[in-house]
Amino acid sequence: MVEQLLLWSDSDADASPPIVAPANEPPPALQLQPMDDSPPQLITSGLIAVTLNESARRVRGVLATRPDIKPAAFAGRTRLYTSAAVARVRHELNAIDAKRCRREEMQ
Repeated sequence: MVEQLLLWSDSDADASPPIVAPANEPPPALQLQPMDDSPPQLITSGLIAVTLNESARRVRGVLATRPDIKPAAFAGRTRLYTSAAVARVRHELNAIDAKRCRREEMQ
């Protein structure tokens, strides 16, 4: 005979019927979802520079002066960044270039 647990929702306990789950399995809301087998793609500031076709000095400058762009991990002392950080660096470099062009037009 399989034992069953009755689980109640905290939000509206008297409005919804109980969820029935076998006793040896976690409740449906707590079951882990399968993850893909690919590791996360993290890259260094040098590879960001190559990807964006910019100088490593400009990329490192943006990374050093924008406190909200943080490394996702470290490999020793090397900082590793996600693709979201790459997009943010691209955005910041474009903003710098646009600001520089506006200054040149005004002069």
